[in-house]
Amino acid sequence: MRKQFSAAFKVQIVLEALKEIKPITQIASEHQLHPNLVTRWKQETVTELPVVFERENTQAQA
Repeated sequence: MRKQFSAAFKVQIVLEALKEIKPITQIASEHQLHPNLVTRWKQETVTELPVVFERENTQAQA
């Protein structure tokens, strides 16, 4: 059975990774995650960020 992580937990991990204070491997180890999972969450977040701002601009224009 796979673990399911809350959105809040994923955000916490991704923000830590984006700060680049610690290596991904250390962040993963501290939270008992695989480094590939942290990297994937980080990549998905960076890819989706423009969508957040596009929605914001669309709502402001309406």
